[in-house]
Amino acid sequence: MKRNIDARLYEQMYWRVEQLRCTDVCAKRGDMDFIDDDSWLIDTVVIDHIVYRRGMWIMYLVFVDYRDPLRLIRRCISRYYSRRTAEVHGAYMRRQAAKDARGTLQLDTSSFFLPKN
Repeated sequence: MKRNIDARLYEQMYWRVEQLRCTDVCAKRGDMDFIDDDSWLIDTVVIDHIVYRRGMWIMYLVFVDYRDPLRLIRRCISRYYSRRTAEVHGAYMRRQAAKDARGTLQLDTSSFFLPKN
């Protein structure tokens, strides 16, 4: 869906982007440490997630820290034309990506509070 932006809104957006560029605040050394802090990925529960979009089955792997379930990463692995192929490859990739090949690590879903409104 294509949307048109009027000139006034465009000027406001452009001005805000310029203001962000001109903040003159230097970054601190620890601001980007979360990128390098991947030690929690050693003990993660790996979940395969298959979604149908635009005629293809997309397979994602979700890495969830079993101690802190709100810490997770979702990565697109591949796209398939068949749901069955996506499921087979998803199970295989999940076993390969998991450090716990036997599947003894379990995710406690009760730690998520999801209101149903």
